[in-house]
Amino acid sequence: MNTYIRSGIDLELYNKLIKEVKPIAQETTREEVISEIGSFSALFDFAALRFVVGVVDRKQILPNCSMMKVGDYIVGLESSGIHSNGFSLVRHIFKGLGINYNDSSPWNNQLWKEVLLEPTKIYVDSLLPIMPK
Repeated sequence: MNTYIRSGIDLELYNKLIKEVKPIAQETTREEVISEIGSFSALFDFAALRFVVGVVDRKQILPNCSMMKVGDYIVGLESSGIHSNGFSLVRHIFKGLGINYNDSSPWNNQLWKEVLLEPTKIYVDSLLPIMPK
């Protein structure tokens, strides 16, 4: 976790949060959890922030149309939900379509608010075995 902020510092809650987040952080980055603690009671009650940055050599960016040929495979991975860097676009789309967070979604008899809170599936372990070294 990169940043943990709440109104007042609750070390018991912080330690519990780190215990839950650490395996996910190690799954994605293979690094230890790096954390900062901040108390900003005047601004908000709680925030926990984390992000991952991917880097790829320009020659490996996909799709590489010049290398595609008949017989090549396309690999598709099932998504765990809406993947978004922030939900401003999602809120805009929902508003435009008149969708309420308490409405039923088309997946697994879940409400939209449940779908939106699904953790993002981490694909690194699924892809590393097929990636060139």
